[in-house]
Amino acid sequence: MRSKQNQKFLFLITFLFMTIYLLWRLFFTLPFQEGLFALIMGVLLLASEMSAAFGTFELFWRKNKESEIEKPLPLEEDFPHVDVFIATHNESADLLFNTINASTFMDYPDKSKVHIYVCDDGNRKEIAELAKSLNVNYLGLSENKDAKSGNLNHALSMSHSPLVVTFDSDMIPRHNFLMESVPYFLIPDYQKNNEGVWERISSEKRNDSEKVGFVQTPQTFITLIYFSLIYLLKPLFLMNKIFSLKKLMLCEIVLILQHTLVQTQCFLEER
Repeated sequence: MRSKQNQKFLFLITFLFMTIYLLWRLFFTLPFQEGLFALIMGVLLLASEMSAAFGTFELFWRKNKESEIEKPLPLEEDFPHVDVFIATHNESADLLFNTINASTFMDYPDKSKVHIYVCDDGNRKEIAELAKSLNVNYLGLSENKDAKSGNLNHALSMSHSPLVVTFDSDMIPRHNFLMESVPYFLIPDYQKNNEGVWERISSEKRNDSEKVGFVQTPQTFITLIYFSLIYLLKPLFLMNKIFSLKKLMLCEIVLILQHTLVQTQCFLEER
């Protein structure tokens, strides 16, 4: 209940400041004196910002309106095989090391069921050696046909697992990523009994109409600024008095600071 109230409060604050920002953009930033072309570009930019803002509001509204789906607690032997695809084109080995290494530390009841593939459409020798050193699979593709979609389609043609996870080369998954997402795919196989305990149901009682085709989870991208600020804030995260909501707020502050620093750097370079 407390968490829901905090989410609603943050939503209202976000809604208020975003509305103020959009009104400021509408009445004070459009380049009316810079010519027709500049005005059209300015209106299109404002329209894209408004579209993104309204999409965010809709997601917040639906999340607070709809009831949360309870995650089942399946038996360890029921966890399926999972293929993890890390798509890369020309990213450096240093960057890929962070993503691949973090993927190998994801929790799972039987880690032999987690199959990690580095999908490299550059077919680079150094990336193949990196994958081998981290004991993961390597799928090289000599032709960069159809860009990222072609890379993933090539990987899917090699896949035999019922679940597939895709990561970009600049993502670091949390250790509990699979344990927090995979059980939801087993909802048709489980239900709670009268004592409130999750148990497997027979095939006759299964609801095969419940299907999930695509799930996208929140993500954080790898940047030097982000990790530097996280390192500085690490003592705060270790304090027992800081709860999950405050941790989330600290992460958001870090990302805002990161964005501000990047934008400032771009501005200085232009000057």
